[in-house]
Amino acid sequence: MKATRDDSLNNAKSMIVKNGANIASMSADAIQNLLYDFQVHQIELELQNEELKKSYHELMLSRDRFARLYNLSSIGYLTLNEAGVIQVANPAAIQLFSSTGKDMINKNLNEFISPSDQYNYCFFIHNILTKHTEQVFVTRFGGSNNSIYVEFRGICNVNENSGAQIYLSILDMTASKKAHETIASLNNKLE
Repeated sequence: MKATRDDSLNNAKSMIVKNGANIASMSADAIQNLLYDFQVHQIELELQNEELKKSYHELMLSRDRFARLYNLSSIGYLTLNEAGVIQVANPAAIQLFSSTGKDMINKNLNEFISPSDQYNYCFFIHNILTKHTEQVFVTRFGGSNNSIYVEFRGICNVNENSGAQIYLSILDMTASKKAHETIASLNNKLE
């Protein structure tokens, strides 16, 4: 912080020299007017600083509320880069993948998608990146004995700093899917 203050002081001195403001040659009234202007400017800066502190505090409260919602949600959330590599996963997503966060981060999501759904998954990601509208994709994770059905809802956000990011919500659809299969099986037996 000291270097920044020294830099600011040096910049201010060079501006005074550049603008030709020589306080020694100024009248007492001009110096008092200049001092008054500086005091007014100082008060303005102090008020702006208080507003910035207030805004910063409100931003931190909002961030904390969002973090709690994100981390305590029963809905899984993933953030992918445009190549489909997992950048961020909340605890619900980690649990759905029966993984640890370390096992998921920096892996391509397609590694977790059922081989029979790979084409549809690629199409899903392609549509998210090109259409910039919400897309939906249902697939199966795990083996045939321990598989779960999930619904992905995804949207793309383009950030000039980090490029395109894909935001996915993940719902466990296993119970619903198995209920539909049971109903279909019972309907077949009734016919």
